[in-house]
Order: sequence, then structure tokens, then C-alpha cells
Amino acid sequence: MNIEEEDIIFTEEEKQIEEREEEEELQPSPEDLALEAETKLTGEEEKWKAELTLRIKEWKAEASSHPEEIQRYIRGVKIDDLTPEDLELYHAFTQVQKQPSPYFRQKFGRLARRQIREAKGDYESTSFQLAKILNTLTTAEEE
Repeated sequence: MNIEEEDIIFTEEEKQIEEREEEEELQPSPEDLALEAETKLTGEEEKWKAELTLRIKEWKAEASSHPEEIQRYIRGVKIDDLTPEDLELYHAFTQVQKQPSPYFRQKFGRLARRQIREAKGDYESTSFQLAKILNTLTTAEEE
């Protein structure tokens, strides 16, 4: 199965997951709300961009130590092409890292699927590649 076929199947499966999740919107716990307040994104965009830039540089330096399925995405991410949506996705990723609650997992999963879907087959876009990297890292931690 090639990359495009794999992504088409992924997208179809993800649409089904998203439809189920929309039916069961999770509410944040008091701990989730506290973490949201502590790790706000609004007004802190430059701080988050600097953190994400550093993280990407670390990934690139250690690319061979990451799972093979994301090594090519790591090599393709361009720091100069980061968007506000990429920062939002990375912000949600860090929240899952700090507190892997169902609420934060759902929030991150929705953002990752949206970015992958909105890439519309542009597998070279930084948004697509970053979403694939973060999604793979989060999935690997769950297992």
C-alpha cells in the first residue's frame, strides 16, 4: 500500500471516528481546566513558536532515533512554514503530554485529523507533516 492509499484509508477511518466523537463531546475535568489556564496559547504565541522550533530542531538532530514511519516527515518539516494552526496543534500535543486525560486526547485528535484532512493531499506541507509526527508520537505513547 502506498502513502496516498494509506492516507485515503486513514481519512475515511478518521471521519468515522470524528462522527462518533462529536456525539460524545467530552467535558474538561477541574484538572483539565487548571492545565488549560496554566498553558494558555493566546498571547503566548511567540513562546510556543520558539518551543516548537526548538523541538523540531531536536527531532531533526535525532531523526534516526524516531520510528521509521515519521522520519521522512521530520526531515520535511520546514520551520519557516509554521502556521497558527500548527502552534495550536503543538499546544494541544503538549497538554496531552502533561495530562493524558480523555478530554485532551479528544482535543488533540480532532486538531490532528483536521490538519491532515485540510492538507488535501499536499503531503509536503509542514502542517500535514507536523500533524503526522505529533499524531504518531501520541499514538506510540498510548500503546
